[in-house]
Amino acid sequence: RFGACGRLAEHLLGGMPLHDYHGVGSPLERLTECHGYVLRLGADVDTVTLTHWAEYVADIPDKRRVRLRYERADTGEQWIESLDDTYGIKEWERGEDYFSQILLDYLQEGVVCKGCVGDVEAELIPAQAFVSFAVEWMERELS
Repeated sequence: RFGACGRLAEHLLGGMPLHDYHGVGSPLERLTECHGYVLRLGADVDTVTLTHWAEYVADIPDKRRVRLRYERADTGEQWIESLDDTYGIKEWERGEDYFSQILLDYLQEGVVCKGCVGDVEAELIPAQAFVSFAVEWMERELS
C-alpha cells in the first residue's frame, strides 16, 4: 500500500502500528512530518490515503471507529481497531464521499504540481499542506 525510496525510506515505512494504522506512528504521519509528497498517477479523486491521517488529526467529536477481524498468515486471526476507513469518521450532510470533495477543493487552491507521466495525468501533492487543508475542511464540514 505504501512505497518509498531514498534515505528516509526505512524511517517512513518501518514499524507500522497494528491498531490505528493510519494514525500516530503510521507512515502517513511520518511522511507529513518529513515534508514529503504524495504522487498520484491517474488515480480516482477518492483515493488520497493521506486523508486518513487528517482524520486522526482533526478535532472532531465522536469519530466513528471499527473493530475488524483479519486472518494473517503469520499470526492467524487478529482483531484490529481503527477509525472507520471505509465509510468515514462521520456522516457528511451532503451524503457523498467527503474524500473526493476534499481533494477537489484542494486542487482548486492551485498549489498542486500537475503534469503527465507517460499517458496518465499526475499530481504531486505536498503532504503537510494537504493535511492542514484537509483537517481544516473536516473540522468545518464534519463537526
